[in-house]
Formats: sequence, structure tokens, C-alpha cells
Amino acid sequence: MGNGNARAQEALDALTARIIEAMESGPGGWTQPWRGALPANGVTGRRYSGSNILLLGLTAGERGFESNRWATFKQWRDAGCRVRKGERSSVVVFYKSLTVHDRDSDDPAATKRVPLLRYSSVFAAEQVDGEHASLLRAPVTAFDADERAERFFADVGAIVRHGGDSAHYDKRSDVITLPPRAAFESSAGYYSTVAHEHVHWTGGPTRLDRISHKRFGDDEYAREELVAELGSVFVMAHLGLRHEPDERQAAYLAHWSAHLRRKPRDLWSVVGDASAALDLLIERADGAQSDLAA
Repeated sequence: MGNGNARAQEALDALTARIIEAMESGPGGWTQPWRGALPANGVTGRRYSGSNILLLGLTAGERGFESNRWATFKQWRDAGCRVRKGERSSVVVFYKSLTVHDRDSDDPAATKRVPLLRYSSVFAAEQVDGEHASLLRAPVTAFDADERAERFFADVGAIVRHGGDSAHYDKRSDVITLPPRAAFESSAGYYSTVAHEHVHWTGGPTRLDRISHKRFGDDEYAREELVAELGSVFVMAHLGLRHEPDERQAAYLAHWSAHLRRKPRDLWSVVGDASAALDLLIERADGAQSDLAA
């Protein structure tokens, strides 16, 4: 394994250990670790995805960064900014394709593409001097968070019904059911639950076709609950709202923390599914707004 692979894998291994520790600390430890919106590149504006949401989110929470904007040394420099001397970089990871000879083929000219894990070093806007970085550190314009969340979930277009005393997604009817709003102690708890069930909804057969458990409580059921809870964290961050963990998820988190200690790399398939669910929800909501503007 090259130095690039080793550094990237080291970052993922360290992050896995941090997540398992948070999961084992109880439901209160498994929550949104950063403030404001999801991490994004401070120069290109592109949103980070997958494991990088957690890598940068946890780092921001631990080091007190509030801007959620990151870029490489070169990107900041090209934007007219300067990374302050002595600032410590953070790691983001990505896969780069490499073309190699296909040893399984009889054709000596046959090739195949293999993914290589790589990393890049980035700095937060709080670590940088310059007008562009200063603008990114400015407070986010205030908005009515509840109104934004209502519009977002309405634009996604899932069928949502309120009633009863449980929150769940029924794959057969393709319907999300939620308790009445008055049953929730806080708006954060309500919208966190709405986000959780919408992530389940993305796994329906006509969308990501992810839900595969056969019965309540089996390993795949527990995995899907972890995808939904992590996805809920991502969605709430996208909306700029505080995630409020559901104590009912504690058993599933405990189940998977034990599993991840045995097979830590399984976490990244869960993160990938949660990130794909977020992308789909954003795509659906943005698509609805585009249709209205047309």
C-alpha cells in the first residue's frame, strides 16, 4: 500500500474508532457533531459526501470550526487567501481510478480499471486569512428553520400521514406514518424523526431499492436503522437544524457497534448508503423547485 493509500486508510480507521465510541456512549453520543450546514468546498462550493461528511464534521466539532467550508492549500492560495503558519490540515479521502493490465485475460493488451484510495489535505476557513475566507466565516443569514424543513420534505414528495403513536415507513404501501406533531417534545425531535423515516423511504424498490431485511430485528434490519439514523444526521445538517437522537435507536447502535468492532470497514457501506439517501432527497427537493420555476 502506497503512502497515499496508507494515510487515507489511517484517517478512515481513526474515524471508525471515533464513531464506534460515540455509538457505545448511548444515543446522546450519536448526534450531529458540527454546527450549521454540511461540509462543502470553500472555493468550488461543491458539497462533500460519504465518509468526508463525518471526517470534516467531527473535526469541525472538536476544533470549534463553524464555517463548514474547507479547501486545499492551493485552492485557498488561488482564491487570494493565505493559510496561517502553523495551522494543522485535515484529511479528506477519495477514490482514484488506475488503468492496469488485466492479468485474468488472455489478451496481452487487455486492461482494467481499479480504484485506489487517496487523500487530500484541507484547511477550514477559520484557518485562513483573506477576504474570501472572511466572507465564508460570516454568520449565516437567519431563516425560519421550520419553514425550510417543511418545504424541503414537501418537495421530496413522499406520502406522509400523521396519526397513531409510532413512526415508521411501510415498504408495501410506500407510506411514511408519523405521530401527531403535538406528541413530540421539540421541533428538533420531530424533524429528526421525519428525516429518519424519509431515509427509510429512499430505500424503497422504486428508488434505491436498499431495504432487504426479512424480519424485525435481524442483522439487515439493524443495519437499515443505522443507515436511517446516520442519514437523518446528514439531512438535519443540510437543513441547518440540530439533530436530536432517538433513544429507541440505542439498541440498534449497540448492535452495530459490536459488529463494527469485528468488521470495522463495514461502516463505510453504511455511510455510503446514508450519503446516497441524502443525495436522492436533495435531488427530489431541488427538482420540485426547478419544476415550479419553469
